Amino acid sequence: MKVTTVTTLSADRFNYVKIETDQGITGVGELHPASGTGGTPFVPRAGVEYCSEYLIGQDPLHIERHWQHMFRRQLFRGGSDMMSALGAIDI
Repeated sequence: MKVTTVTTLSADRFNYVKIETDQGITGVGELHPASGTGGTPFVPRAGVEYCSEYLIGQDPLHIERHWQHMFRRQLFRGGSDMMSALGAIDI
């Protein structure tokens, strides 16, 4: 099984991350601005796009390995907004 697409979706004020595999399995996670106050979702969305470059083609069952790779890949670059993106992907 491999990740084929990682996309962000918006509905009114709500934002989501959708991850699909080549076997038809889909996962959806909530994406919130790191401030938690309903701020702009643009930076967390950019974080999801940044992580999707790594995730596409990977086996989604290796959760801890992927999380560690994405976290260490962005260390000191995105701060709390990047952690928001990782949280949405992790769900």
